[in-house]
Amino acid sequence: MSLLELIKELADCPVNSNEYGSMYFELKTTLASNMVHVEFVKKNGEYRLMDCTNNYTYISRHSNASVSKPGHHDEDEEDMNLMLRDMNNRLIRCFDTEKNEFRSFKFESVQDAYVIEEL
Repeated sequence: MSLLELIKELADCPVNSNEYGSMYFELKTTLASNMVHVEFVKKNGEYRLMDCTNNYTYISRHSNASVSKPGHHDEDEEDMNLMLRDMNNRLIRCFDTEKNEFRSFKFESVQDAYVIEEL
């Protein structure tokens, strides 16, 4: 399944299903190990192009933002609550490599998405 197909499936899948959870974590894993290009329509109707990642090493080198190293104890309950809220709202947060800040996009707004490179 392509990245775009995965995101489109997430947009249509019931949020409370096991399938949705599995696909959501597949997307998180893809973002954690790759640079991704996403094209989507913002709430205000603006068409947006974004190259993004959730790769810990990349973000720690390019941002002053506090990020939790995956699999370590500094991932706290607040991080988990934020992720669950994002899942329920059908969106994902990622690090915009041009703005060097975190942004999010809603699954149903995505027009195109693909992996640029593995990190």
